[in-house]
Amino acid sequence: MPTLPGRITPEGVWLPGLLPWTYSTPSQSPPTREFFNTSGSWIKLAIGAGSGTDLGPVSVGYFFKRSNDDTRLMSVMSANDQDGAGNWKWAAGVFSNKLFSINFTDGTIIEGAAVGSADGWVLAVYTKPAGTSAGRWHSLKQGGSWVHANGAGGTQGDGPALDSDDHFQIGANQSSSNPTNNFEGNIAACGLIHGTELNDAAVEAAGLERGIQSWADVFTTAAWGLNQPTTATDVLDIAGHGADETSVGGDTLVDQVDGPPDFNWTLDTSFDVEIPYLISQYGGYY
Repeated sequence: MPTLPGRITPEGVWLPGLLPWTYSTPSQSPPTREFFNTSGSWIKLAIGAGSGTDLGPVSVGYFFKRSNDDTRLMSVMSANDQDGAGNWKWAAGVFSNKLFSINFTDGTIIEGAAVGSADGWVLAVYTKPAGTSAGRWHSLKQGGSWVHANGAGGTQGDGPALDSDDHFQIGANQSSSNPTNNFEGNIAACGLIHGTELNDAAVEAAGLERGIQSWADVFTTAAWGLNQPTTATDVLDIAGHGADETSVGGDTLVDQVDGPPDFNWTLDTSFDVEIPYLISQYGGYY
């Protein structure tokens, strides 16, 4: 089917012949979502393309800023059993002031770099091959350089596969009726890709620290940007597979803490229009 490059404006007007063209939301530096332990803050999301996936191979990323240096386990993102079961299947976040990854089957915490509130925004990526492994951590602190190191503290397997009635959660783990291990601080973005273990060079080249479009491009299983103007605006899966917000709990406020420095929040939503559709809209024939 032939296509004609061009664009339809938000008002519905077709503007042909503009090549290349990208229709995108305005670039901005909005506040980010803040999470609290005391109020049990969390965002529950549908499983989307995560159904049937496990921790091997996998790459999981999260961009966050801590508000304190509490040593308890704080889950930034997790995958959880259906409501009522009360079990988490895997989680990643901060524990004892270090990055961590854990799955429910092994119960072994895989540690990464030390991170604290003084580090500002921290970009963390955990990558793991299929099978039992300690995996590898990749971290970039605000104003610093990339650090790559094998996970410490033991090994973990692939864990249980996610079911179609499971869900993702940001800011906590376990079922949304029993959230626990709540994160304290701000989160800008989270994402994962199943079936791919990114290497050091690929993580650095991805541009995750530069803009949200990279998160959608890299984490193709599910990805989320947390720059909603109000809590009434749902968090959507920017990978486009339907892992969208289904409920929210506690005070997951839109805090006046700006996102990561020089972070571009523009998402590319360019598209082509099929010629028969275009002609039909203007009363012609094809």
